[in-house]
Amino acid sequence: MDNYVNKITSQAKYIKKPNSQILNSINTIIKYISICLIPLGILLFLQQYNIAGSIREAVIGTVAGIIGMIPSGLVLLTTIVMSVSVIRLSKYNTLVQEMACVEMLARVDVLCLDKTGTITEGSMKVDDVHILTDDYDDFGCIMHNFCKVIGDNNPTFCAVNEKFKDIKCNDYSVKEIIPFSSARKYSGVVFDEFGKVIMGAPEFVLGNTYDEELKFKVDEYSAKGKRVVVVCINDKAVAMIVIGDIIRKEAKETLEFFEEQGVIIKIISGDNPVTVSKVAEDAGLKNADKWMNATELKSDEEIYEAVKEYTVFGRVTPEQKYKIIKALKEQGHTVGMTGDGANDVMALKESDCSIAMQSGSDAARNASQLILLDSNFASMPKIVAEGRRTINNVERSAVLYLSKTIYSIILCLIFIFISLAYPFQPIQFTLIGALSIGIPSFILGLQPNKNLVRGNFLVNVLKKAVPGGIMVVLNIVAGIILANILNLSSEHISTMCTILMAVASMIILLDVCRPVNLLRGIMILCFAVCFIIALNYMEGIFGISILKIEIYTFIAACGLISYSVYTCISLLVDYFFARNMSNDFYLN
Repeated sequence: MDNYVNKITSQAKYIKKPNSQILNSINTIIKYISICLIPLGILLFLQQYNIAGSIREAVIGTVAGIIGMIPSGLVLLTTIVMSVSVIRLSKYNTLVQEMACVEMLARVDVLCLDKTGTITEGSMKVDDVHILTDDYDDFGCIMHNFCKVIGDNNPTFCAVNEKFKDIKCNDYSVKEIIPFSSARKYSGVVFDEFGKVIMGAPEFVLGNTYDEELKFKVDEYSAKGKRVVVVCINDKAVAMIVIGDIIRKEAKETLEFFEEQGVIIKIISGDNPVTVSKVAEDAGLKNADKWMNATELKSDEEIYEAVKEYTVFGRVTPEQKYKIIKALKEQGHTVGMTGDGANDVMALKESDCSIAMQSGSDAARNASQLILLDSNFASMPKIVAEGRRTINNVERSAVLYLSKTIYSIILCLIFIFISLAYPFQPIQFTLIGALSIGIPSFILGLQPNKNLVRGNFLVNVLKKAVPGGIMVVLNIVAGIILANILNLSSEHISTMCTILMAVASMIILLDVCRPVNLLRGIMILCFAVCFIIALNYMEGIFGISILKIEIYTFIAACGLISYSVYTCISLLVDYFFARNMSNDFYLN
């Protein structure tokens, strides 16, 4: 339990609730509908029983009202759309461990990347070895034994091992092994023959003995994007090993994609900040020259301010990575994080969307929501595109469900306070719901959609659902007024209101389907044809009766007027939300 990796991973062993706007919004909708459902149902039943004097008629009216309030199918549709996204992403070698993360990556506005394995391929090579003293002629043998004993698997060590592994020499006696640590940035071995051999970052290995001459050489290589490690024997610098990263071919294109989408990129690495800055610049990252040495950040307040100004952070400890992610979230950002090592685990867990490389550690993969199975950062734009499809299509479909919920609640309230029978039967809601909501929402939910994700999910849905709900209510109210004037029977009132609701539902569907392509056009046409067939040939099933020509003329006039009314209400609702919603909630 005292192992450093265990200490890090133990802090990430907690269940984190997905920060999904879609799931949170749907849960909020269900919560408030559930609160309204019971009292409205009871009041509507009492009112209908008082009017009809029959329990059967009261139950039918009440059930019709309650069925309309429930956005039945919305949760199922959301689950299906997200599940299809998981299947589609598997084609791009991406394993989704949490469905909601597909949405979250599409909403990310700050993406934190580790240099190694994302911008670079993760493999490195030794470019040069500078011997700083002539005290050790068999330096190659020392490094051969050092690498043989340490046996690490990080990219730096692998590059050094590749350089010295083929040297022929005798094995040395090992007295003590000092394994590599992300906190101390070095590893070491104590040999009986030579004493203590340490290899690591110069500023950590040398400490106060890090002189200006050596620092100048290190900075010179760092400015070229090279990683420099120093080998010390008995606290004396013996050699400087220069290691180069291999930048991924697709890194520049991927970074440009995120820049075009307005996503801020932050590079967080344990390497020298100058080296990281140069590599990021070569990969095409904007503002890569704004770097910060994390060893200079001593407090949480300094980290909070630094993340506002700097793009590249070097010499970052695992604890600092976590604090950087936390600071960005406190500033109102939706933060994504990529990582491949155990030292990234806390930051991955804290981020809104965590992405691990398959080539990374088990701890990083277990803590992440997405795993790139080919360890290729170029898959990220495809994941973002899939997230956009999910968000935009669920948002589009949710408008249909909530429009029905809104007008059902308003109609229930109206008929609780007026002495008229509820004009619908449950089967009529089933007909309209299937043709204008259920089938269309399923088709729209699986359509391609790469539009940018804008605004808050719930606000966007309500902005479009409220005008549709109000338009339906106005149509029904107009129909009820006409029915009282003409003294129509309850069967004729029910038929007229059903047709008025269907016409208004088609207007809502038409607006949701914009821009109308061939498939959506066929879908709307099928809705109209199927409804006409139901009116003429299934009147017994759906409680439909024949109306006079004057009533059909009135319905046609309502349909023409409704579109203009819908447009005007939409403008008023947009104005209301813009004035009354806080900027943060409205724009997030």
